[in-house]
Amino acid sequence: MASRLEGTPSERASNRVEITFPTVGLAHLELVGDHDLATHALLREALANATTRRRDVLVDLSRCSFLDSTSVAALARAQEEVTSDGGRFALVIAMDVGPVTRRTSEIMRLAEFFPVDSAAAAALTGSEHPCRVRDLRARFSDRESYAAECSCGWQGATRDGDFDASPERR
Repeated sequence: MASRLEGTPSERASNRVEITFPTVGLAHLELVGDHDLATHALLREALANATTRRRDVLVDLSRCSFLDSTSVAALARAQEEVTSDGGRFALVIAMDVGPVTRRTSEIMRLAEFFPVDSAAAAALTGSEHPCRVRDLRARFSDRESYAAECSCGWQGATRDGDFDASPERR
């Protein structure tokens, strides 16, 4: 069995992390190639850059051909840092991702530990069906009335009275 550290320098250089900042609060990291102990420092540095500069972090594994436990551990540490400050952290694992990365994500059960979507747009919104609460009052002085609705067309029951989103009331 060949070691992941073998290969020409140009082959090892193709294993990289591309980072962009599409909005003020978002860092988008794309893991390209193999990510194991040989690229661990690179991944840690990119994640540190993303988590200190942005509130939300999206890690795209669509072009990742291999992911080992050191990389998953780095992702878990970054997720903890981001979410502890109220940010969002999500993975994108496309349907057509390589079989090794797909199998690794299944074996390590990444979907149980990270929000995972198959498209970047869904990961950025936080779900396939983003919901919002609408204020239904005609005038501000009217009694509060509100309802939840989803982009898929679902609508929740109308509620009247004070809107309290505190954890105790959920």
